[in-house]
Amino acid sequence: MSSSNSADQDHVLFYLKIHHKATLFYYSYCRIYTYSNLKRQNART
Repeated sequence: MSSSNSADQDHVLFYLKIHHKATLFYYSYCRIYTYSNLKRQNART
């Protein structure tokens, strides 16, 4: 029983790692997208 429990923990850690990377990637993408939009608006005025 303890072996299956450790396997579940590894699975959760793996999922959290992937989720964390995806969140960071999405966040930085949104920041770059917003920043480029602001620069474009400033260039227009």
